[in-house]
Amino acid sequence: MNTQTHLLLASAVLGRGATRRQHAGILMGALTPDLSIFALAAVAVATGMSGEAVWEGAYWSEPWQTLSAISNSVPLWAAGLAVSSWLRRRALVLLFAAGLLHLAFDLPLHADDAHRHFWPLSDWRFHSPVSYWDPAHHGRVASLVEAAGGLTLVSVLWRRHGARWVRLGLSLAALSYAAVPLFWLWSLGAG
Repeated sequence: MNTQTHLLLASAVLGRGATRRQHAGILMGALTPDLSIFALAAVAVATGMSGEAVWEGAYWSEPWQTLSAISNSVPLWAAGLAVSSWLRRRALVLLFAAGLLHLAFDLPLHADDAHRHFWPLSDWRFHSPVSYWDPAHHGRVASLVEAAGGLTLVSVLWRRHGARWVRLGLSLAALSYAAVPLFWLWSLGAG
């Protein structure tokens, strides 16, 4: 799934009744598995790397594959959840729960670009028949379903939160369902 959907889903599922600090934990947990991708994108922009060079080369090289394995590791996130639960640190429990929720929804939606979700115990990757983005693996349908789900989550969260800054963020998330596909078309040279 796209990052904005992970943020919306974690907020909707885990955020009811959360304090600001706890909600910050939820958002950080939902975001963290994708941080290596954002770091790679920043390096690509800074060095003038083409979209093709990023996604067909750099993404599959080190240190990006190890960083991705670490940030997408179910055992590491589960260990964090166990320790934070034992310590009774609610904001950390929510952070690790949001990270695990992210991984649970990523696992069935990555085909050729599957993560090593069980690192460091295993380098195995589940190559799903469905991709959230790749047309060769039902990506067009999956992205439409994701956008519909994301917009539904925006609606749920809009009703739940009246603060202007929250609604501004929700508006940006809703707009992203048009902006993200346009970015990928541009990045991959199809636009």
